[in-house]
Amino acid sequence: MADEYAWKDREMMISLFRNLQRCIDDFKKFAKEVEKFKLGVLDHPARLAELKKLIDEDPNWTLDDIRAKYDEFKAVYDYLTT
Repeated sequence: MADEYAWKDREMMISLFRNLQRCIDDFKKFAKEVEKFKLGVLDHPARLAELKKLIDEDPNWTLDDIRAKYDEFKAVYDYLTT
């Protein structure tokens, strides 16, 4: 029979995996929102032009920054879903 530590370790492992699954599920939901934004704005020339005007007014952001973050996000999403 497993000792007391093994049971505690088992419970910890189960808890960690459940938390991880919730995080992955939330990430997938978030991915759908990001993709919807990309299709609705970043891939739509007129909306993108208007967004770019606002971005140009903010010295903390550039369109390249947004695209880079999207690419980074997409890489993580692809890794988690393959």
